[in-house]
Amino acid sequence: MTDRQRPPLPEDLGTADVGFVAASGGYVAVCLIALAVTGALALEGSAATVVGVVSSAATVGVVAGAILAGTVSGLPERLGRRRRTTAPLFVVPAGFAIATVAVLVTPLSLATAAGTGLGALVTAGAAFGLASMARERYARAMTTGEPHLTIQWFDPRYPRALFGVGLTCLVVGASTAILSLTVSASGHSLEWLSGRFSYWTVFIGLMFVLIGTSYRQQFDGTIWPAWLRTLRPEQVGKKIGGSKFILAHTSDPSMVPKLALYDAGLLADGPMGTVFVPWSSVTGVELTDETLIIDRRRWRPIRCSRSVLDDSETVLEELERYWKAD
Repeated sequence: MTDRQRPPLPEDLGTADVGFVAASGGYVAVCLIALAVTGALALEGSAATVVGVVSSAATVGVVAGAILAGTVSGLPERLGRRRRTTAPLFVVPAGFAIATVAVLVTPLSLATAAGTGLGALVTAGAAFGLASMARERYARAMTTGEPHLTIQWFDPRYPRALFGVGLTCLVVGASTAILSLTVSASGHSLEWLSGRFSYWTVFIGLMFVLIGTSYRQQFDGTIWPAWLRTLRPEQVGKKIGGSKFILAHTSDPSMVPKLALYDAGLLADGPMGTVFVPWSSVTGVELTDETLIIDRRRWRPIRCSRSVLDDSETVLEELERYWKAD
């Protein structure tokens, strides 16, 4: 069985749930609002015009997106089935990104560039959110019933990813502040860029760095410095900056990420969302001294720290049995 011959979707797919319908309406609304704001800035419209256009775009977007998602049977499952089926969600963000580059190399106003750049960011965030919801609903549709085996799952790359995002935000925030101050010295006022944008970018970067560091420290079991100990959540599920912590070892099983084995494939339910991996996509299973590795065709392997597995050898045998049986 090749990757293209993955298990078919269930035939009894209904319309999308309320959450996905609302998210679809929000996605379309964000895209229309970004287009409206960019157009108003390019035409140098008044504040009243911008507010009116945004209000109309938001109303039309929410209604149109909700109607589309609520009438197409199995829309979230069909969107989340493959990477290429979620790709259309990122067409609008890509268009804004290209427009930002085009505006910067033309004599158009900086306000237009700010509009297209902000449009690229907000629409990309909306696209990522909707794509994640679609993948989760596809995963749930393909893994009905009880799993044959469920194991704890802790991806050691997750803390590094959080830390990397945090550092990137810090660099962007600092660079933006320096750039705006340099431009301001030449007579152009960019106080909003050096103020709010830089401040929030640095704040978000610090939040990601602290969360990633905390996750790594909890996983390693190392002792925190005294000045950081007050930031460390003492109980499972405590939120910091809106992100819920999940410990590598906890007495509450519901808070620990899981990797479940089904006839159709694997269901990885972790902090980055739910992912379904059909057995046809698995190319190998390996157990190293520190990590359980599940290789996937044309995609990054799934990694699980060996320290969270009660019996890693048994888990390896079960994975190989289902993978080879397929």
